[in-house]
Amino acid sequence: MAQGRAAVAALGRRQAVQAALALPPDVADVRPLAELMRDLTAARTAVAAHTAALADRERALTAFAEGVGQRLAALGACPLCGGELSAESFLGGSHRHQPSAVSEAS
Repeated sequence: MAQGRAAVAALGRRQAVQAALALPPDVADVRPLAELMRDLTAARTAVAAHTAALADRERALTAFAEGVGQRLAALGACPLCGGELSAESFLGGSHRHQPSAVSEAS
C-alpha cells in the first residue's frame, strides 16, 4: 500500500508539472523561408558572377588605357595641333586642340 501511495504522489507531481507547461507552438510552414533561402543563394551567386565580370572589365579597361598611353607617348604630340597628349586628357575628353602654327600663319 505504501508503494501505491508513492505512485499516486509521483503521478500527482507529474500532473502538476505537466499542467504548468505551455502548449507546444504550432507547426509553421517553412516553404516561404526555404524559398527565401533559395532566392538569397541565387542572389549571392549572381553578385559573385557580376563581381568577377566587373573585375575582368576593369582589367581590360586598365590594359586598354595603358595601350592608349603607350601609343600617345609614341606620337609625342597631337598630330592636329601639336599640343601635349596624355592618356588622362585624351580618354577623359579634356584634350583641346591648340591653335597650330600652320593655322595661325594662314
